[in-house]
Amino acid sequence: MQVIFRHGDRTPTLVLPNSDVVWECSLNTLLNAGEGFALKESPSRLHRKLYLPNREELPGNCEFGQLTELGRQQHINLGSQFRHLYVDRYHLLPEDLDNELIWARSTDFSRTFQSLMANLEGMYPAEYHHNDDDDDDDDDDDDHRHHRNDNNRKKVGIVPIYTMDSSKENMIASSNLCPLLPLAQYLLTNTTAWREHQAQLDALRPELAAIFNVPVDKLPDTSSLLDPIEARICHNKPLPNGLTDDIMNRLVNLTIYQANYMWNNPLIGQMGMSPFLRELFARMESAVAGESKPKYLVYSGHDTTVGPLMAYLGGFDNLFPPYTAHAELELWSDYRSRNWFVQVKYDGEAKKVGNCQSEMCPWETFRDHVRSILPSDYNTLCGL
Repeated sequence: MQVIFRHGDRTPTLVLPNSDVVWECSLNTLLNAGEGFALKESPSRLHRKLYLPNREELPGNCEFGQLTELGRQQHINLGSQFRHLYVDRYHLLPEDLDNELIWARSTDFSRTFQSLMANLEGMYPAEYHHNDDDDDDDDDDDDHRHHRNDNNRKKVGIVPIYTMDSSKENMIASSNLCPLLPLAQYLLTNTTAWREHQAQLDALRPELAAIFNVPVDKLPDTSSLLDPIEARICHNKPLPNGLTDDIMNRLVNLTIYQANYMWNNPLIGQMGMSPFLRELFARMESAVAGESKPKYLVYSGHDTTVGPLMAYLGGFDNLFPPYTAHAELELWSDYRSRNWFVQVKYDGEAKKVGNCQSEMCPWETFRDHVRSILPSDYNTLCGL
């Protein structure tokens, strides 16, 4: 199984003009430096990373895009759902965490790292598991029994989470990997459909500028305004005066259109997401060949990971991926026929992709679909 999800609820990534909304964050990170993998599972000292109050871009003590306690709980809940599905129902994974069977990767952002940690916490709660075989009902020495049971408990070990430099990251479309991507995106804006879209954005900007009390030319990019507004809605913070339902609906629809316009273009998909899809597909090929050890691979990314990937692969619902939105690539085998099948899911709902006639798609059909959408020469396509 390969699961790719968006991080949980976070603080805004932009400060609205003339904003006085304060953001207070209680979720933080504990750190301990160690050499290689020799770090002790129970270190004697940890260090807490905190942001100085009112020294950040956001008023308060939060960084831009910081995972909130709500976002952490969202991923604990999602991880619990995965446990119910893959551990309790299908028995594909053991009851206790096994690092040889699970492989984790995150983009190099604190919110994606913390979301992944919370997700695994929900799937495998970080607690001591009592070893019932070592119980001794005849032992009346409470102190001795307590000491013995503590020693016989199984501790959850260190979980490696892999990441990479942002310049090399392929979970997000990047001009570092594909230098011709910005040109392809620019050429897509030279169409009648995009010009009509831009005209609607231009008509909305004076209304938004009046709401935020700034000149039109000082207003941030229109589509970027939706993020801090929705963050306020999620946390019951006051909205700017004059932001009507009509203006909000237009802003939402125009922002979604803009994302889908790019994400659903096959060429943009090849340039932006094919390196990541190729990596996912290679894992599946290895599993079919009996060469892959991890059974559960989990990737923590962004809306710009999950949305473009599903649009490129097929099965996207053209709605902006919410927090914890997740794609699942499940590889199944029929022990009787020894045939392999693939089930693609988006937010838990099975999807038909390519020429798949059913949601449980024969491996060969899925394989041919992926090969048909992957570029034959990525370097040439991207001008490398």
